[in-house]
Amino acid sequence: MDLWYFAHPYSSPSKENHADNFALCNDRAVKLLDNGYLIFSPISHSHPLQHVKESSLDFWLKLDVEFMDRCDGLILAPGWEESEGCRFEHDYFKEKNKPILFYAEIIK
Repeated sequence: MDLWYFAHPYSSPSKENHADNFALCNDRAVKLLDNGYLIFSPISHSHPLQHVKESSLDFWLKLDVEFMDRCDGLILAPGWEESEGCRFEHDYFKEKNKPILFYAEIIK
């Protein structure tokens, strides 16, 4: 079974509240799981840790790369284009020639 990396905006011009993005990400992650996708959701994992160890985007991206290497493909959440982190994840998977799917095309 494929393991998918679920890239979701955390900070973006349209939604600055991290807690709101965390909740939305978790909601969307559950919908993917309910539709049979085995996913790793870095926002779901890292948001609670960020409250204990507040760190830069670079810190979290270094950790995320380890998971990206282990995942078979990428699923991009709506609004990914506005997110520096999601754009990095998109480019990384594209460079590795791994499949890229879009949440809005999977979950109607």
